[in-house]
Amino acid sequence: MMMFLWTALSGWMATLLFGAGASLPYLIRSAQRATASYPVRLRPHYWLGFVIPAVAFVHAWLPMSAGHMGGFNKTGLLLATAALFAMLWQIGLGMSLRYADGPTRAKARPLHFWTMVAIAGLVATHIVLNRA
Repeated sequence: MMMFLWTALSGWMATLLFGAGASLPYLIRSAQRATASYPVRLRPHYWLGFVIPAVAFVHAWLPMSAGHMGGFNKTGLLLATAALFAMLWQIGLGMSLRYADGPTRAKARPLHFWTMVAIAGLVATHIVLNRA
């Protein structure tokens, strides 16, 4: 029972952190009083970009280490695994975007956005398929 609670808590924590991390750049951009540069203002977004996959990994590791994966929807688990790998891709993309400018930045931002949309879709489908 405790394993289920920790797994559920870590999953919902990762989901809420993902929502916060995805919305931060838009909230920061809409702020009128910007005293610091954009990369400095985005530091919480950068940190969440590393924390979210770590929490998602813990969420996956808890039931796997206990051997409780047999009763779950296999497609949902596969989609969750794809989401975790997409999060790692997103970290690399975000790191390259952090210091990019000009045409490089213009190309990377839409890819970063659409990767976020794909991760959100994968996570949402995982939640629907594997809810307890």
